[in-house]
Amino acid sequence: MHKPPYLRLSTFYFFFFAALGIFSPYWPVYLKENLAYSPIEIGQVLSAFMISRLVGPILFSSLADKTSHRINVIRLGSFAAVVTLSGIFINDTFWWVLLISFLFGIFWNAVLPQYEAFTLNQLGEQSKRYSLIRVWGSIGFMLVVIAFPRVMETATYVPHTIIVLLVLMTLSCFLVNDEAVIESQSIKGATVLWDILKKPVVIAILLAGLLQSANHGAYYTFFTIYLIENNYSASFSGVMWAFGVLIEIFLFLVIHRLLNRFNLSLLFALSLLLTAIRWLLMAYFVNHVMMLWFIQALHAASFGLFHVSMMHLIHHFFPAQFQGRGQALYSGLSYGLGGAIGSSMSGYLWYHSGSTITFLAMSGLALVAWLIALIFIRNISENTVKQT
Repeated sequence: MHKPPYLRLSTFYFFFFAALGIFSPYWPVYLKENLAYSPIEIGQVLSAFMISRLVGPILFSSLADKTSHRINVIRLGSFAAVVTLSGIFINDTFWWVLLISFLFGIFWNAVLPQYEAFTLNQLGEQSKRYSLIRVWGSIGFMLVVIAFPRVMETATYVPHTIIVLLVLMTLSCFLVNDEAVIESQSIKGATVLWDILKKPVVIAILLAGLLQSANHGAYYTFFTIYLIENNYSASFSGVMWAFGVLIEIFLFLVIHRLLNRFNLSLLFALSLLLTAIRWLLMAYFVNHVMMLWFIQALHAASFGLFHVSMMHLIHHFFPAQFQGRGQALYSGLSYGLGGAIGSSMSGYLWYHSGSTITFLAMSGLALVAWLIALIFIRNISENTVKQT
């Protein structure tokens, strides 16, 4: 029986999300404190990065699906991400940083969807254990958001730290080989991608993903700044980021049991509803420390529960020959288009209307996604999802 290389598969996730653990909370701080960018400029730079998620994953996905060497495509993208981000040391003008953000994002955003498909393909019939591999990404994220503000007194070394972690991520790609477990088709008779994409439930899933990513725009762009502006320290903001991920880790460890007991559609919709509640509370209770802990605990739902549910849905509705493109479409539309909308929208609202209105708008987007899930994504249970 095929035994997937669990530890070696986990290493890539660890370093990828460790780098993200620096990028998400501290890249905006670096842009503000070291480059003196305005909230609108920060939002535009982050939007360029998000838009690249529409380009990179789609460019790489077709090649990866058609070749038997998906891991080589991942290695290429990882190396290119290191090279392009290093361009930040050449110039720090706005337009140059905007270009670097876009080019870096093309390659960095291309590798994760393909690695998700690679991992699920390696797991084969043991895909239920995906969350036990993916959890190491959350562990890597948590460790750096705790350690970074304690080690670095300023944001000066944010790009240096990210590059080191990306180099380690690239090296981890060589710990796994090209051998793949070919999955049985989950959708009989689906011979072209359009056969899948025209299904109302698939459209609803992708649209809900877009809205979910968009409503995280204010959180990923301004959460650290939001806390600092409300008289919290940088170290405390790191603790808040880490706590959210710690709860997420716990969820990853038990989610396979939840999937066995509860309807997948219910869990998916619940993650969206709890997201709306999270941003509503964020709008009004930032000055209440105990409420902040609860708000961050909801990260287990707004990201953890949502992500695992979405991975199962994509893995189910897109058969083996379309796994890479399915992951790329999800990443591109959700984290790309949705992320760009969320970053731009939050930057504009933050500058013109303030933090409260911004998070209320994010809550509204989550509510729309929840309604879409209630109407269109129904009656999908654990037994419906193949081998998961």
